[in-house]
Amino acid sequence: MPTRWCCCGTEYSISPSPYLWGLSSNTLSALQISIVNASHFDTVNPLQKQQVQLYIDALLDWNHKMNLTAVKEASDVMDRHIENSLSIIPPIQSSYILHCESSFENLNHVDVGSDVGLPGLILAIACPGTAGRIR
Repeated sequence: MPTRWCCCGTEYSISPSPYLWGLSSNTLSALQISIVNASHFDTVNPLQKQQVQLYIDALLDWNHKMNLTAVKEASDVMDRHIENSLSIIPPIQSSYILHCESSFENLNHVDVGSDVGLPGLILAIACPGTAGRIR
């Protein structure tokens, strides 16, 4: 079983089993079902929703000039990019709390190769208390 090191220096092991990240198979199944059925955008506050909308407007505006993404409509940006970016927060949060800290607020993350700012900018909007770098 490979050994991994958490960002806080805690050692833990990962196996290819359904017990990934210390979750039982039942919990993992429930988490997958809730992720599929939930709108992660609904979990952000009104200011964050406004910031995400500004991002979408800017992306679509620049997309006309530079062809940044194949997505051309705001609803498609929301479905394909925003929801996808927000969907990684719960598993990252759960893993960090399970292996490192009791609070998600101490998380440091790096988004390497963020092209049009996804998921880095959306994570920065949704999790303003975490320290992130976009490269």
